[in-house]
Amino acid sequence: MKKSIITAILFLFIAYPLKAQNCSRFYPMNEGTTFQYTSLNKKGKTEGVADYQITRVFNDGPSTSATMQISYKDDKGEELFNTDYTFTCTGNVVSIDYE
Repeated sequence: MKKSIITAILFLFIAYPLKAQNCSRFYPMNEGTTFQYTSLNKKGKTEGVADYQITRVFNDGPSTSATMQISYKDDKGEELFNTDYTFTCTGNVVSIDYE
């Protein structure tokens, strides 16, 4: 019985952080996080690079929202566009506002 209680408590400690991060595996919710995608052609040559950065994270009740800035550069390093958008995480649902 004591072993079952300890196992249940350990499971809760392990499962709680996983639930908090379960909203989306594809959208980080930590301010300052950066990542990059490089587009390659069939020959493996770089066609463009997209840099992403989380610039703001804020909570509104059960939802967490973040602003992501995107900068896309061509193969010569020239910036083609720079934009940002907000996405909101509520439970396991991600909503994106491209406004």
